Amino acid sequence: MELIERCVYNPPTPPKRTREKPMKVLALGMSRSGTESLSRALRILGYDHVFHGFEMWESTPMLWRSWTMLGRRKWGNAGTAGGRSNITREDFDNLFGHCEAITDQPGTLFAPELISAYPEAKVILSRRDVDTWYPSLCTVLRPITTGPFFHGSWERHGKWVYEQHSATIRGSVRPDRFLEWTVEDGWEPLCRFLEKDIPAEAFPNGNTVDNTLGAFNNNVDKCVASAVRNLTISVVCVGVVVAYGLGGHRVNWQQWKLGFKDKMQLWKHDFRGRTLIMAITMASCQAFLLLGFDQGVMSGLVGADNRFGRDFNNPDANMQGNITALYDIGCVIGSIVSYFIGERMGRPTMLMLGGFIMVIGTIILATSNTVAQLIVGRIVTGVGNGMNSSTAPVYQSECSPASYRGTLLTLQGTVTILGVVIAYWMDYGTSFYESSFQWRFPLSFQAVFAILLILQVIGLPETPRWLVQHDRHEEARAVVAAIEDRPLDDALVSKTILDIQVGLEEEQRGGPFSFKELFTWGEVQNLRRMLITISIELGQQFTGSNMINYYGPVMFQETMGMDRNMAMILGGCIQCTYLVGSAIPVFLMDRFGRRTLLIICSAGLCLCFVMVSILLSLNRMDCAYGATAFIFIFQIFYGVGWLPVPWFYPSEINTTRVRTRMSAIASGWNWMAVFAVVKITPIAFDNIKWKTFVIFAVLNAAFIPMVYFFYPETKGLELEDIPLLFTKGGITGGVYSSKGGRTVMPGQHAQETRVNEKVEGVVQQVEDVS
Repeated sequence: MELIERCVYNPPTPPKRTREKPMKVLALGMSRSGTESLSRALRILGYDHVFHGFEMWESTPMLWRSWTMLGRRKWGNAGTAGGRSNITREDFDNLFGHCEAITDQPGTLFAPELISAYPEAKVILSRRDVDTWYPSLCTVLRPITTGPFFHGSWERHGKWVYEQHSATIRGSVRPDRFLEWTVEDGWEPLCRFLEKDIPAEAFPNGNTVDNTLGAFNNNVDKCVASAVRNLTISVVCVGVVVAYGLGGHRVNWQQWKLGFKDKMQLWKHDFRGRTLIMAITMASCQAFLLLGFDQGVMSGLVGADNRFGRDFNNPDANMQGNITALYDIGCVIGSIVSYFIGERMGRPTMLMLGGFIMVIGTIILATSNTVAQLIVGRIVTGVGNGMNSSTAPVYQSECSPASYRGTLLTLQGTVTILGVVIAYWMDYGTSFYESSFQWRFPLSFQAVFAILLILQVIGLPETPRWLVQHDRHEEARAVVAAIEDRPLDDALVSKTILDIQVGLEEEQRGGPFSFKELFTWGEVQNLRRMLITISIELGQQFTGSNMINYYGPVMFQETMGMDRNMAMILGGCIQCTYLVGSAIPVFLMDRFGRRTLLIICSAGLCLCFVMVSILLSLNRMDCAYGATAFIFIFQIFYGVGWLPVPWFYPSEINTTRVRTRMSAIASGWNWMAVFAVVKITPIAFDNIKWKTFVIFAVLNAAFIPMVYFFYPETKGLELEDIPLLFTKGGITGGVYSSKGGRTVMPGQHAQETRVNEKVEGVVQQVEDVS
């Protein structure tokens, strides 16, 4: 607590109160012994302002701090004299000088001090049979305090503490000022002791377990809403300052801006070589970690009789599909935004902008009270994710060495599944809470990943190809030198820059970019590249993997007859298996290539879903368990091939001139396919049950010839060399590239000649200067 006050938030001390009216009643029974019923009864009897523990939940941090300070004086070293607390009447008056009575915690903790401070007050010890009190205490207070961590201590000491507390009170008060009372006693002994007339209304029996937990949950909701509101204000203010400072052009900010930018560009000072490459890889992977978390977080919330369902009126299958799938429409919108502004803004800027939008979307989600607001939040977060998912592969592919580019890009798929795993188990962990914390916390946690993404990208360079394309050649040379960890005038740095320049010159011979050139065959074959780009994105989604990722628990419940808890556990375990499968291609991608992994994995996916369909059709529980095993195997096959390749393959096969736009198109089609799968899955499960798997088995079989005939192999090639794969082979370029045709192709020698001529020219200029 002291560490939090010093480093995070130090609430001010509340203003001091003076005793406005005499303290008349000290109700010092422990929580869950009828204290709330007694508090209501005292109010009915006319006592003005009865302080109860519930008041602490609704108070400001100032009041909490005052009670904490009293606790330190009682149990800490400060303020003790001869082993006794020196808390005085004035200290209590400062806290509740406006009250005539006090009940429940935290006053009960200071029972001896209160009795000593107010000797004229009457003392009531509310009692309850210890064997019924203890289970009630455990049911209510343990889940909302420290019970999960100190369960053993509660069981060993709870009843003993209760009896000791009661004995202490009995021995501290004169009999004429003391009443031992139970809720069952009702009005008569209470009114006789307090010298009050018995009211006409019934005694207020209340504060059941449900009422207490409900009150706590409502206060948690208020706290969450308040925290998110404050976070919104902070994020917006920081965003305005950063945008104004880094993007503004006002004269009085210019010197500060230039100095700040130079200090933040870590690659100029500390990050070089492999360190810089890994920093770029980590930033790109952070975008995909966020993507995976978003994909998995809704799976543990929808389709169950939980707080999420009750808060949003138990949405049916169609509405569940809308809540889950409209996020993908937001991703499509984000991809479209990237198409139009991504090339102008640059890769790191787009990632930071996408992260900022996701923080805003998370805030909307975390404060949702209606389905409409929830859907809006999902769409906004989708926009940010669409921008990130269409930008990160381009950023990483343009900064990665050809020799292990596939390995680095494959990491994006691995961390995507890591995000899904985190989301699944976080959903499972919070499922035991009955408050809206159950779903608000997982949805809010997206902001953590988004903020980390923004922080990771700050200080990283733009890609050399983007800089050359925008005539910033000196900066491009500096970035290449930093990536290669070589001097600016090194021959390899010069050749890399010249390769990029020659490639861009070849691409720009047709003049300024026009949208219609994407639909032309011609020498560059953009239309062929675009068809491959779109088909691989559709293929990734129509394998059926997102049917499992988004609706794993629902699938186990509705098609396999499992209960919710087992379905949640299996969903999490499947994602852990998925994570293992996604790590395998890190070691295989640059050894076997893209085509081989896609073909083998398509066959494996088809076989798994065929077996799932057969086993589920038998309608037996033992067969359902067998089908579950094939679902696990399916996730491994998918993680090896169809998970990583479609995310980076479009960035490899498209030219620098259209790479950003093609990546945005790929991302857009990918998210539209996700929307289709996510939307139809709950409806398919409702209507055709296990036959849903048959459909995806057929689609996986169809992907084998598609990859074999049409997808060229890009393993080990520089990005500037990959366009040469499209100079021959027509629509069967996949077969052509796999048979070695890519090693010698028309146009290759001509390009090398132009590069060599430029190198010789540069060398001659250097000699002339020297």
